[in-house]
Amino acid sequence: MADFTVAVSDTDTGETYQIDIDGQDANRFMGREIGDEVEGGAVGLEGFTLEITGGSDDAGRPLR
Repeated sequence: MADFTVAVSDTDTGETYQIDIDGQDANRFMGREIGDEVEGGAVGLEGFTLEITGGSDDAGRPLR
């Protein structure tokens, strides 16, 4: 299974929160592309929809 650190930005306040996820919740991000939407319940934000806007692998290479 994969482990992720997800950075979630609150556009209203300008704050960013880093949330560690693993297990079944991490699987919701597997195979997704930039621009895809994920249910917020995957990171504990029920009722919200998150948009993937970027990322990097464990070596720091950015998603394109």
